[in-house]
Amino acid sequence: MPKMNGLEAVRKIRSSLPGVKFVFLTTDDLKGYRREAQSLGAVGYVLKSSLYEELKQALHAAIEGT
Repeated sequence: MPKMNGLEAVRKIRSSLPGVKFVFLTTDDLKGYRREAQSLGAVGYVLKSSLYEELKQALHAAIEGT
């Protein structure tokens, strides 16, 4: 994302839409980034190199609230 990263985007979106669920789709496999995403309430964290099935499971879990 050219103007902000995903963490900044979540902070901005949360301020006006607190009930939105987030699944991160990222190339960053850094523990600190993942931990910060979770602290912001991310319900999923999937690497872009993951299989489609993993992304699908994360999205279904977010939708179902599990």
